[in-house]
Amino acid sequence: MKYFLVICVMALSAIGTTCNTESLDTGVIVPLEIGTVWEGVMVNKHADSTDSVVSSYAVTDTVSVGSEKWHVIQRIDGSKIRYTGACTNRKDGLWFTSFGTDSVTVSKYAMMYALYPANQNQIYQGMEVETRVRVCGLHDTVTVPAGTFECVSYCWDDAESMSRGVIYLAPGVGWVKEQLTDEFDRSRSTSWELVRIKKPRK
Repeated sequence: MKYFLVICVMALSAIGTTCNTESLDTGVIVPLEIGTVWEGVMVNKHADSTDSVVSSYAVTDTVSVGSEKWHVIQRIDGSKIRYTGACTNRKDGLWFTSFGTDSVTVSKYAMMYALYPANQNQIYQGMEVETRVRVCGLHDTVTVPAGTFECVSYCWDDAESMSRGVIYLAPGVGWVKEQLTDEFDRSRSTSWELVRIKKPRK
């Protein structure tokens, strides 16, 4: 979750520099449709260096689990597929699994990725057993290369890896920004920001 974290990419020209909520389905935190790509830039900072790479989330296929449809999603960093998982929107938010895309695996390992709708300071079980996620903001204004969005922010701490992160998701838009900080070495951090969203052609 830290990097899926996670939690995108070329912004819709209709969104521009501000979020046009009239054309958005804000009933879901991340709209899922085959062919959608959230393209962004991931920046890794170290004590004496900084590097960046184009990093995207792409919806590539669907898989059925009983009567429920899940969307296959890939995280692509540069030209390398970092992982393939599956996600779906339920009444309580976005659910995700990065363990596989077959129906048996999805059913067994799926966990909540983003609680939505949510209340301030709600806490829920994250994608990893040791991780608890807190809803730390409901109307955060976030500016990235794709524009300015009103986001729900999700914060988490991972005691095992000594890292702290926050994901910003805009209802009806999806991933906007991610931030990961190494609590052991504060000079190290990773961020991801949305550049644009590619929508499938109708």
